[in-house]
Amino acid sequence: MNSIKMTLIFFLISTFILAQNNDSVDTSSFSYQEINLLEKERQDLKREMFKYKDKTDLTRRKLEKEYGIITKKYHLLKNSLDSKTVSADNTPIEKFLSKITIQNEIDPLPDKPDPAIFQLTFPKGADDSWLIDAAIGYNFETKGQWIRDVNSEIDFKKGKKRWSFTPLFSYHRNTLVEEEQYNWQTGVSVNFANINRKPNDNVMISHYASMSLKYSRNVIDSVQSFLFTGQYDIFRSGIRGINLGTNTYTKSPFLQYFSITPSYQLQYNFMANSKAKEGSILRPQFVVNYEIGSNLERIQRDAKKKISLSLEYTGRYDVANSTGIREYYTHLFKTGLNLYLLNDPMTVTISGTFNYGSDPAKGLQNQQFWLLGLKLQKK
Repeated sequence: MNSIKMTLIFFLISTFILAQNNDSVDTSSFSYQEINLLEKERQDLKREMFKYKDKTDLTRRKLEKEYGIITKKYHLLKNSLDSKTVSADNTPIEKFLSKITIQNEIDPLPDKPDPAIFQLTFPKGADDSWLIDAAIGYNFETKGQWIRDVNSEIDFKKGKKRWSFTPLFSYHRNTLVEEEQYNWQTGVSVNFANINRKPNDNVMISHYASMSLKYSRNVIDSVQSFLFTGQYDIFRSGIRGINLGTNTYTKSPFLQYFSITPSYQLQYNFMANSKAKEGSILRPQFVVNYEIGSNLERIQRDAKKKISLSLEYTGRYDVANSTGIREYYTHLFKTGLNLYLLNDPMTVTISGTFNYGSDPAKGLQNQQFWLLGLKLQKK
């Protein structure tokens, strides 16, 4: 047990130090501020352009010319700074760390707020208290770059289809609630993206598909199972309307995120402490995510949030269940208030959250609880 404690403490400390070190690569803060200002100016010009539906209108043509100049300047400056960052991250260890992803559950959407959460207490002479709800993976990008530049306009010169392969491990343990949770999973995730947009188009609509196969162990119920999951996401990025899977930009000092994810789970319990728990379960499910966060710089990408409010609702139903225990409709509602300590290269927040419901695949029983913890997310 002591070795587990030391490993977890070392992981949290080294992760935070890594984030601080990577953040220090930005040696020219003025240049990055200029990039943010140029991005804001580009967004404003796009909005003005669309007020003139006639493409031959002289005012629109003037705005298009100005937009082209600003866009060229934006990419020249961004590429220059990105090349400095790449050259600073070219050691084998830094390349390895750059491909590590830390989330609550490995998900392909680049901007989805789904952080891992930690709260650990090791009192002397008493039982330890655990709250770990986290997943870690390593991205093998088999064609082009998968997540890091999917929003970039120049990225589309490299192709419109992307694949990635991610070995992963997730750990879900909570001793602070009435019905304890203790589950861990390991496996692989395969992700595919079909990106539909030309460099000069104003709206990008992409389709994401993700499949994962994991071995799952519910320690409390002694249930061992194989868990196959498939999900589908639509990614929309534009200057008008509500975006999906990425931030919706407005002129107000707030960013909004919204996504709807249909998916299914096929769980086969091959060993348990009771024969009634063995068998197969098929669960169609959906997840709705919404977040509103501060955006004082008024930019769509790479916004440095200070505070955000997040909501997530998951609903599922066991349409086929050969075990002796029916689940019927189950749900999990989570809401949180997040204070940001760090935005880049990972998000680090202190968050207060309210949870109500259950998650059978992760061994979380139906209950409600409040918690305050440290959240990390790196994609």
